Amino acid sequence: MYKKIMFFILSLLVVMIMMPSVYAAEVGNLYQCERGKFKLEFKVEQQVRQVELDGGEAVRSSVLIRDVEGKETLDRYYLKGSFAPIQNLEIYAKVGLGRLDADFNTFEEFEYQTQLQGQQWFHRKGIGRQYNIMAGIGGKFIFFQSGNFQAGIDMQYIYQEGDDFTLFNNYSYDISYAYFDFAKITKTETHEVQGALIINNKMGNFTPYGGIKVSYYATNYDGKYKKLESGLFDEGNMDFKTRQKDYLGMFVGADYNFNDNFGVNVEGRLGDEQSATCGLYFTF
Repeated sequence: MYKKIMFFILSLLVVMIMMPSVYAAEVGNLYQCERGKFKLEFKVEQQVRQVELDGGEAVRSSVLIRDVEGKETLDRYYLKGSFAPIQNLEIYAKVGLGRLDADFNTFEEFEYQTQLQGQQWFHRKGIGRQYNIMAGIGGKFIFFQSGNFQAGIDMQYIYQEGDDFTLFNNYSYDISYAYFDFAKITKTETHEVQGALIINNKMGNFTPYGGIKVSYYATNYDGKYKKLESGLFDEGNMDFKTRQKDYLGMFVGADYNFNDNFGVNVEGRLGDEQSATCGLYFTF
């Protein structure tokens, strides 16, 4: 038993070391869906998703953003509280802080007096300077159980705000007449909806689980841009929306209970996101 505990702790530490490059919204297992049970968890996530432009094009004054491709990273620290009002049903809420980073390639067309002046790809990168509110709600329901084996579903929605965010332009090739070009994002809103099919099997203190999931993820950007080109200054609104490229994913994870009231969790996900989550939980 001691060796199993030490192996699980070492595995948890390895995943925590990996977290700067891969994290995301956890799914979790089913076994805690017992009537009257309350569970409190502390989670650390970094969600990484490949995204594209949603809505066809984004108007930027004399510039049309025809395409966006790249990735968004959301760092999150939050508490999750769960309660089972009836047997086999669990409802939960999440609240904490989150920050958005972005790394985009944008394809933009330049117009002057309705005439096309040029088009090209730009590399735009931005880092959120502060953490803002994030919150979510969800629920789990067990629809099949045989011995220690369970199957069920999970549904959740997560919302996150952001501000004080600058997208700098790094040109994909040299344009000597461009002196600066950046967008000041005044607000971002990220929405995520996720549904999952979960199976797990409780084996003493150890509960492995896995399944498949479908998610929808999108971010709204509201801001302004400033540009100095060939001695001419230009500024205006820069509003656009991104969405994820992939919608279907899979996940595996495990919980380990040190006693009846305390345990740890690790989980990994592939497909719609490449990510992992670690957490501590207390049950009452």
